[in-house]
Amino acid sequence: MERYTVRHEFFGGLVYDRNQDANILIDDEFYELLNYLKKTNEKDISHILNLEDIDFLKQEKFLSDNKLNYRMVDSGFKENTLSAPGRVHFYYTSKCNLNCTHCFTKNSDVKREMTFSEKISMLDQMYELGVNEILIGGGEPFIQSDFPDFVEECLKRNIITKVFTNGLLLNDKKLVERMSKWSIKYLSISIDGADEEEYEKVRGIKGLQKIKENLKYLKENCDFTIAASITVNPYNYYNTKKILELIADFGFDRLKVRPVKPAGNVLKNKDIFLTAEQYASFIKNTQKIWNRQYKEMFTLDFSWGDTRLVYNKDKNQVEPLDITYPYEGYGCFAGKVNIVFDSGGNALTCGFLPDDLSKNNEDNLQFKSLKEIWETGQKFESLRNVKGNKVCENCKYYSVCRGGCMARNLFINRDINLPDPWCLNKYLPIKIDFT
Repeated sequence: MERYTVRHEFFGGLVYDRNQDANILIDDEFYELLNYLKKTNEKDISHILNLEDIDFLKQEKFLSDNKLNYRMVDSGFKENTLSAPGRVHFYYTSKCNLNCTHCFTKNSDVKREMTFSEKISMLDQMYELGVNEILIGGGEPFIQSDFPDFVEECLKRNIITKVFTNGLLLNDKKLVERMSKWSIKYLSISIDGADEEEYEKVRGIKGLQKIKENLKYLKENCDFTIAASITVNPYNYYNTKKILELIADFGFDRLKVRPVKPAGNVLKNKDIFLTAEQYASFIKNTQKIWNRQYKEMFTLDFSWGDTRLVYNKDKNQVEPLDITYPYEGYGCFAGKVNIVFDSGGNALTCGFLPDDLSKNNEDNLQFKSLKEIWETGQKFESLRNVKGNKVCENCKYYSVCRGGCMARNLFINRDINLPDPWCLNKYLPIKIDFT
């Protein structure tokens, strides 16, 4: 299995590092070098490169045991945007064993779910285009008996696989035995409550004790990372201490924190939508307690829309992760890095944008290829041409934000070109006081 996938892009190339689960942007010169080496399959490159360049290729494992440790993908490129998605979000089924207050797929109107062979065709197209990552959720994917088969098909194609579940169905010994052979990146289990009462408010039934029992058996048999995912909402944002106690008690490896988004059931019940001040307060309290008590037990990740947040220990503050976006222009990852497919094969630019903006039934894997949808889909083209605004363009955080979450912006401002109401410049950095 090659460590790297090198994709031709308008800026040069996009290198996916499978070991680090990271994308690296390279310029034209480095792309052409890697492409030349692959095409000529030179065994001795000492007459082509100087020793410094050879040492670099060996150090970064592009060249390992005199073999090239990467594959090249060139499907043509589009100006100012990626030639293919950076990742696929896939709602494996719309069926679920819960009825969560914040569910963003609950309004799904899928009439016919994709067949298993159609799903496998999607994976083949991903591999051909150099799409190296898939995030699979639902609904509840483990409801479908063929879901383990699908995960294994992902892994056969060396696709980095991340699975999202409510964890209630993971009590079958044969299933767990099968999962023990998986090399997925992580399994993420939604929690959303610090006790059974909070959990039931959000998810409709009691389930925490069952998750704890299932998690114990999973950890005894599986080597992959198991994360807890918390969607912060008015029912749980004040209960930081108990949430962290639960994560430690259950034995999770990681805690992923995100705010509730304005989609699905939230549109019917706006009382469960969170304010930026409430979310910032949750982050501040969580980071403070985690640093003092839990940093040796599990890792902690925050997101603010598409923007990942990190803790800067030198400044004692939570701040945006400094990244380089692999596209030009205004707007978040929707339709520019990410593509979403619901269980019927409908392509969406984002799972949280309203259907009238995000979904176009003609952009469906039953009728079009992944490449055609990405390159010519009407909704994708529209989002790549939003104008934005001067306030965002002149902001110090523009390079890591690009205007913020368009779904939240549309929900609150009713205009996708305005600054995100949760503007990073207004709420970040979040100072952590340890006194």
